Amino acid sequence: MNMILYLFLSIISISSADELSDFTVVYPYRDFSSASPDQHFVPENTRSATWSFQAENSYPHSCSSPNVTIVLQHGSLPLITPLGEKQPKNAFLDQRWNIGATFIVPTNNISLVSKLISPKPGMWYSVAYLPEGDGKILPADLFVKCVYRIRNWFHLETGHDIEEVSPNKIYHISLQNLAKKILRFLVPLQTYRFQVLLQDCYHGNQTGCPITMETRGHALPGPSNSTVKAQCDPDNTSCVVTMETPSAGAWHYLQLQSHSDNTNNLSLQIILQDCVAMTSYQSGPQLGQCGLIPMLDKFTFNPKFHNKFGYINGSRFEDVLLQMMEGFTQVVPFRIVDAVDNGGSLIVNVQMQDIVAVENNDLQVKLNVCFQKEAIPFGGNQSLCTDGYRGILNSSQGHMKVIVPYPQSGYWFISVQMQCYRLDQNSTVDVQPCGQLSAAVDVSIVTDACSEGGCSKHGRCINYLNGHVLYTTCKCDDGWRGFDCTDGTAVEADGHQLQELLLLTLSNLIFIPAIVLAAYRRYYVEALVYAYNMVFSGLYHACDGGRREDFTYCAMPINIVSHADFLASATSIWITLVAMARPPLQWKGFLQMCGPLGLLIGVMYRRTSAFLFLVPAGVGLTLILVSW
Repeated sequence: MNMILYLFLSIISISSADELSDFTVVYPYRDFSSASPDQHFVPENTRSATWSFQAENSYPHSCSSPNVTIVLQHGSLPLITPLGEKQPKNAFLDQRWNIGATFIVPTNNISLVSKLISPKPGMWYSVAYLPEGDGKILPADLFVKCVYRIRNWFHLETGHDIEEVSPNKIYHISLQNLAKKILRFLVPLQTYRFQVLLQDCYHGNQTGCPITMETRGHALPGPSNSTVKAQCDPDNTSCVVTMETPSAGAWHYLQLQSHSDNTNNLSLQIILQDCVAMTSYQSGPQLGQCGLIPMLDKFTFNPKFHNKFGYINGSRFEDVLLQMMEGFTQVVPFRIVDAVDNGGSLIVNVQMQDIVAVENNDLQVKLNVCFQKEAIPFGGNQSLCTDGYRGILNSSQGHMKVIVPYPQSGYWFISVQMQCYRLDQNSTVDVQPCGQLSAAVDVSIVTDACSEGGCSKHGRCINYLNGHVLYTTCKCDDGWRGFDCTDGTAVEADGHQLQELLLLTLSNLIFIPAIVLAAYRRYYVEALVYAYNMVFSGLYHACDGGRREDFTYCAMPINIVSHADFLASATSIWITLVAMARPPLQWKGFLQMCGPLGLLIGVMYRRTSAFLFLVPAGVGLTLILVSW
């Protein structure tokens, strides 16, 4: 009876929600701007999230069916590298808290289902793309244009049978036979470790804890590697589970699973270990402890995603300046806000400033720096940086720079710890007490569009609003790739670029014989059109082509020379066929003007259409046949 009642309560405590998106066009991958992003919100206490992806082919009989690749990530857009692009120098990609997945969806209207158990709450992002295209340029309107689209059905199951408890209090809990209980408690921002302690356990007339404990930050315990699990000894009246790197400032969930046929009775206590919450970033913690300075303020600039973290001092905005001494681990917290800070890059600079020594000695200073998300990088009396970016600063290398592409939303932490050492005659490092030696450390934290607001010297930073997702990405020059356009492995040699430029532009000199012959035979209108075509075709190909900036010359905006080139090419065909038809003189001028006026409409409508050249060619050949 108890088991039936438990199952009934479990069913009514679970609710579900569905979301169906419209079809979105997906494109062959060239760079990140060609990917199709999407986002879905996962609420707290979610037991499972299911994505069902369906891809379709617009012309299944004429087009191939390539696979659509979809990548999921929590907190920000996933940085994908299908072409093997190199990451920026000093880049850091935090994979610890990701539960990402890559799906291959065939474009044959078959749905692919992926289910995540106990996903992290918040915004989940996805990007979809097709394999890289073959680069062929086919005339429009003569070949079928293959269009591939994708949509997804999003399903959530959320639980509500969760009790809230507070740390550092003792709770007496009764757990029914073979039952499961889920509790949650809020871990403060300054907590770097906690323990869950079960005591005075007994079940029925026996003592012991036949219980399994699982705890996890942000989300319900599940198959994620961030879940900490402890199998309690059924013959022992106490049990403990320790979370070494909890998610600071977040809800943590504790699941108790009974393995006894009798009711379990126990007392539960959650013990926190905290850093010292500093009231000012200029003060220092006690010896052997860590100190958490106040949460950083944020100054927002006019460009999108350009923000700076620091402290507001009156009307001034200042960077963080830490005064370091031996045995002090200082932690700098700041928060990345979704859709505000995570659409570009996060740049962290740590600079060692002045070193102050009370007495003369030959000691040198070393700073251990750790930069990571969610968890405070501190474990007892030393810095704990198993899942973050670790850097070491000293007298010879006093600067560290880290770039995070598309940083995930949430709390981030930077810890700094100071040590002193002396080099002996064999250049061996000998760690020594620092005494009264101190050092000043400047910490600069900035978010910006693309990579530090630009794309090196080989691309342009562009803002994209795709669906509901706003982000920035680099549009790299031909051959350059990567998040910041610094991967030049596919760049063509200078000689090849120059050869391409010369062939495309100088080949238009072939018009010169036609111009001379037309002028010699007094076909002045035809000579003018050929000259016009030669000039603007050369200007267009000198500006177009996707070559590097050193081999691109634009005398006019590309849109102007492009329209002029296509109009001149089509008019050259028309004017030549009219001349070959030899119409009466009173009709010749009329026909010569009809062509450009009609072709101008075609150029403005779609200049790449094959009919722009086929229509004047067909009408002109008809005039020749009628004339002959």
